[in-house]
Amino acid sequence: MFNKPLLRFAISLGLLGALDFLFVFYFWLRCVQTHSSFYCDAFAFGAILLIPGIPALILIALSIIFIIAAKLYKKEISSVTRGIFVILIVLLIGLHCVPFFMPSFQPRTYSEFLAQRGEYRLETIRIEQQKCEDYKLRTRQWKEGMPMPVPPSRDCEI
Repeated sequence: MFNKPLLRFAISLGLLGALDFLFVFYFWLRCVQTHSSFYCDAFAFGAILLIPGIPALILIALSIIFIIAAKLYKKEISSVTRGIFVILIVLLIGLHCVPFFMPSFQPRTYSEFLAQRGEYRLETIRIEQQKCEDYKLRTRQWKEGMPMPVPPSRDCEI
């Protein structure tokens, strides 16, 4: 009735595709619950939908194709075809590991996020102070006929 090895292969592809969708769904749930940049930035620009989402769709489509082939194909599968299937699965699973090897500057914990936010605030304060000092220097060097310097913010007093 069905080609058993091909049917087993199709079921395993379908399960891998379902696991991929569960992975994306988990990241989405964690983003909604925590609003953490580690989870939510994965959805920025559709990165999480492209890296594991597209292979998940490919796996499920291949599963459906192999289920149909298992119904129609009654003979044994050649070793070359099995090798191609194994290489295809290794490539599709390997695509999921790529983001873990790429550098990420996003904080992974809430304490890292707070530390990064504190550093950002200190940096912006330092930049504002530098702009204020530049404004004060331009004000002291101002002469008649030159355009009046514009203050960078309300906090900058002479």
